[in-house]
Amino acid sequence: MYKIPKWQVKKFLKKEVTLNKYSIEATDEYGQAQKTLVGSYSIKAEIQPITFDQLIHYPPGEVEIGDAWGYFQTSYVVKGVTVSLEPDDEIVWNGQTFIVRNIEKYIAGEDEIYLRVYLKRIEG
Repeated sequence: MYKIPKWQVKKFLKKEVTLNKYSIEATDEYGQAQKTLVGSYSIKAEIQPITFDQLIHYPPGEVEIGDAWGYFQTSYVVKGVTVSLEPDDEIVWNGQTFIVRNIEKYIAGEDEIYLRVYLKRIEG
């Protein structure tokens, strides 16, 4: 079986993005989660905005123009701290903020090679 070296994956992760991790403290009187920023990390990734041509492959309203696919390492070590993506984390890239929705692990043999993540664009 062919094994993909981790360094090959790192070669195509060239865009500098910011990963914002939050903890949910409680909910307010309207049922909205109160988030507190736990950490902000600069990591490398590949972000590919979803185009109009790609929308025909998804049910209406599920994916929108402005959303993106993100490709990430399975984990990062930033200033001695190991971080990985989790649902509801935020990614900031190119002046746009996205929320992590769906995380797909790509595996070769017994090794997790990289993550493909559906990034939902946040307005405002």
